[in-house]
Amino acid sequence: MQPTVLRWRTATSLLVCLWSWQLVPASVWADGKASSAADSPRGTDDAVVARVGETDFKLKDIRTRLAELPPPYRYAAERRLPEVLKEIIEQQMLWHEARRLGLERDPAVQRQIQEATRQILTRELFNREIRRKAFPTDEQVRRYYAEHPAEFGTPERQGERHILVPTQEEATAVLAELRAMKDFDAVAKGSSREPEGREERAVQSFTRGQRDAETERVAFGLKVGETGGPVRTPQGYLLIKVVSRHPADRQPLELAKPVIQARLQPQNEKKLFEELLGRLRSEQKVEIYEDVVRAAMPRETKP
Repeated sequence: MQPTVLRWRTATSLLVCLWSWQLVPASVWADGKASSAADSPRGTDDAVVARVGETDFKLKDIRTRLAELPPPYRYAAERRLPEVLKEIIEQQMLWHEARRLGLERDPAVQRQIQEATRQILTRELFNREIRRKAFPTDEQVRRYYAEHPAEFGTPERQGERHILVPTQEEATAVLAELRAMKDFDAVAKGSSREPEGREERAVQSFTRGQRDAETERVAFGLKVGETGGPVRTPQGYLLIKVVSRHPADRQPLELAKPVIQARLQPQNEKKLFEELLGRLRSEQKVEIYEDVVRAAMPRETKP
């Protein structure tokens, strides 16, 4: 790829954000009158950083526009300010040339400008009348939290150690050894046939409802420190020792709040949007003649 093309593509996303500079006269954001660069100290807001013809560009103009960019673009622009400034000046030069050629009087260009203006105004209307007003209130968040307890709860869970043996007879014998107060580690080391990669001493964590009904009944029917079973499994007969238990809990409201806000925001936006459209249909007396539109649609031809 040619260096010029690569440079252009790299700058495209940033220039899209900066394009609004070219949609207004330069006098809106520059002095429009040349002055000496020595008139103001370097680094101050009034320092002249560039000049196109008789139009000056001051540092404050650049900073003001960068502050309006979304954070990712702003951070990137601030770290490559000389390059950004060159790109802005290049766009200003192209804008001046387009004006000199009278391109703004071209009907096709005028339609594009009108469409761009319509989109900008519509987006700003949405931001002001819907997005900003749709941010969930504390009362909405509390109500959602109270009405959806299951979404923010953590089920009961416990830590277990297992001994797995191939037959029920072996399981009964191992259980008798354990109930005779023999050391669990020693018994497990000599008896367990845990799957490869799983150590006998490992503590495994399980939440209620995670396994089959029989395993759940046995496991959660034990007290902490007790060993029970055997439970028949596809791998063999399982003996379970409960080493810890954590009751069901609920996430605090403050931790759940950002999640709730993210869920409620689109709902609120949809409601406000529908209300806005309903009001505008009534105020602007909208009428849609679908029969006329349908009659203008191309008819399907049978093969």
